[in-house]
Formats: sequence, C-alpha cells, structure tokens
Amino acid sequence: MSQNHCDVGISLRNDRNGISVTAPFSRIGGDENGSVVVSNNGRSGVCISRGGDHAILRNTFAGVSPDGNTARGNVHNGIEIDDADFVTLDDLIVASANGAHGIEIQQADNVVIGRIFAGTGGSTHAVTAFPRASLILLCHEDALDPPSSR
Repeated sequence: MSQNHCDVGISLRNDRNGISVTAPFSRIGGDENGSVVVSNNGRSGVCISRGGDHAILRNTFAGVSPDGNTARGNVHNGIEIDDADFVTLDDLIVASANGAHGIEIQQADNVVIGRIFAGTGGSTHAVTAFPRASLILLCHEDALDPPSSR
C-alpha cells in the first residue's frame, strides 16, 4: 500500500538542499490536493540553478511544518533561484523560519512571482522573522541601467 505523503513527526537534517533543480521545464510542488514540504535542510529548501530554466514551483512550504505554522527552518534560504530564467513561483508558496532569506533570486531573468507568504505561516500568522530579508532580488549589473544607456 503506497501513500502520497509522509509526516512521521521527526525532524532529520541533511547537509544539502532539500530539492535541487538543474533540469529545464521541471515542475515541483503539490496540486490542489496537497503540498510539498521542504524543511530542516542543511542548505536551502529548494534551489533552482543553472539549467533549471522554465521551472515551476507551486504549493510548497519551505521552512515550516505541513500545517504551515510551525517553524522548521532550512539553514540557508527557503527558496533560492540562481542563474535560472523564466521560473514561476505560484499558488501558495510559504517561506518562513529559514536561516537567511525566505526567497533569494539572483542572476535570473523573467521570474514570475504569484501568491507567496514570506515571514508568515500559511494562515498569515507570524511563524518567525528572518535574520535577513524575506525576499531579496540580486539583479544583473546591466539591469539597473536604463535601456537608452545600453
């Protein structure tokens, strides 16, 4: 008999990212019937990096328990996008209680951000504050120049 989810009530930590994506057109997350929980990892909960272009992340709880209201932070970021383009974050992303940022996006173009709770639980109750920013965007150097100066 197989199960679609597992919540055994214990927290074990690995020393890496919970989910690492380097393949294009990847889909990560739950659907209207459930969500994915990536918590208590030694690095980031979800890391979408070079090669992970066009990834879609949805219905994901990063740094909290399955109920969205109990802190179980990742050591680094809840969600990290690094050098991957056309990534979509949508449909209830909860990123709270992580050691660095809730969501960090760097060197990525055309990232679409939908319904996200950063620094709160899924029911908008405060879980815990981040030691840094809830959302940080690190742009390409030329993204700060107006088009006429390029």
